[in-house]
Amino acid sequence: MCCRFTRSRRTPTPRPRSAINSRTLTGVDVSEWQDGLPLSAAAAAGHRFAIVRACDGTYADPVFASHVADARRSGLLVGAYWYVRHPLEGTTFREQARVVAKQLVSAFGTVLDDAPAVWLDVETVSHRLGVDDVVAAARALEAEGVRCAGMYATRSYWRLRRSPAFGDGPCEVPGGLWLAQWPGGALKGDEDGCGGHEGAIAGGGHEGSSAYPGDDHRAWRPFRGRTPDLWQFTDRGSVAGFTVDVNAFRGDEGDLARLLAGVGSG
Repeated sequence: MCCRFTRSRRTPTPRPRSAINSRTLTGVDVSEWQDGLPLSAAAAAGHRFAIVRACDGTYADPVFASHVADARRSGLLVGAYWYVRHPLEGTTFREQARVVAKQLVSAFGTVLDDAPAVWLDVETVSHRLGVDDVVAAARALEAEGVRCAGMYATRSYWRLRRSPAFGDGPCEVPGGLWLAQWPGGALKGDEDGCGGHEGAIAGGGHEGSSAYPGDDHRAWRPFRGRTPDLWQFTDRGSVAGFTVDVNAFRGDEGDLARLLAGVGSG
């Protein structure tokens, strides 16, 4: 996704990769940074889904509708995400959610029941988001008639907020968990056994799923009481010459369709 944290550029030490389960699916997430990428190439490379950015705050991604149409023509399952900005960055969650809803209408028509649920991309650093903000953003979506699919975040971001376990108390984080862990990501002090520098995730330049480290990789271990539903295992994949994030889902297409619709997680 855009607005990444700065990460070390040291060359990772290669590690052996375990086999991909026959039910594990891979897919890409895209935004205007991949404008012109033919998602048919992603499908040809073996990917089965695309999650498309609807907006960054109140900035509507100008190629959301075209990416969605391309993904559907290519036979990919389609999801959507919203890069959530803290209200102290200038706009309320409700104002941002209205833009999300308008974007969905532009791509799917006025019946939002036909649109996917929307993931909350929680990574802004100007004013960090906490669990209460995530819940408020989800409620803002619901007020616009849009389902919340869940939350995207890194372990380190959530831990720096000293946020509680998912589902604790009145501020339950809704939906699924889409966890990002990339090559060279610093995961110091991880209470879930994934600490230290992750130098083992090869995958830059791979067109398909061959870079996936496997279903037994430690990134799949539960975090704050929740097992990830999706794992973004690299931000350096390649499709048709475009750099893309690549994600894995452990399950079949029916399971994934329910997750992206906001009815199969949490």
